[in-house]
Amino acid sequence: TTPESTEDKESARTLIELEKAWADEAKQGMSQSQLAGLFLNQVDKLGRENFGTLEAKTKTARQILSALGIAYDSSKDKEVLADQILVDTLGTRIAMALVGQTKGAISNAEMNLFLQASPTLASTYDGAILQASLLRRLSNLSIKRARDWGKAVQDGILSGAETPSARLRAARNWELSWQQKPENTFLTPDQNARLRKAA
Repeated sequence: TTPESTEDKESARTLIELEKAWADEAKQGMSQSQLAGLFLNQVDKLGRENFGTLEAKTKTARQILSALGIAYDSSKDKEVLADQILVDTLGTRIAMALVGQTKGAISNAEMNLFLQASPTLASTYDGAILQASLLRRLSNLSIKRARDWGKAVQDGILSGAETPSARLRAARNWELSWQQKPENTFLTPDQNARLRKAA
């Protein structure tokens, strides 16, 4: 047998790292998708009338007044306040997830646009729903990519590739093809326009 070339050794290592990154992003995607789901449920529960800049800016004062028993003594008001606090907590976790997120299954340009628009989106009811929905979409794409790659390997995508370099090329070509499929698109044209406006 012919000893592996330096290029083949590097290609084998790179393919292992690529597959590990896809698996790690899928695992991270699962928890982020759950977080986005919790956030969406909580925002929906609050409703448009209890979400927004005014509510966010007065929340601390309402917490203090409630603790002192001066205002917000009805159980509904206390429940709304508790839900707003939970939405803030989940929103902070979403923001931290975005900052810590690698680009995952989307392009650098899409990720940068998403990050730039996120502070503006988070300040309105519809924007917060869009932000969480897009985080869920991003997370689900990372999960889908890992699953689709696993199926492609199982179906023999690497069978004809005799060297590590050829296997790495096959994996990279598969990823490019995967990203170009319409079902793997991150943003619709309308969402792209909304993010550009918010950025």
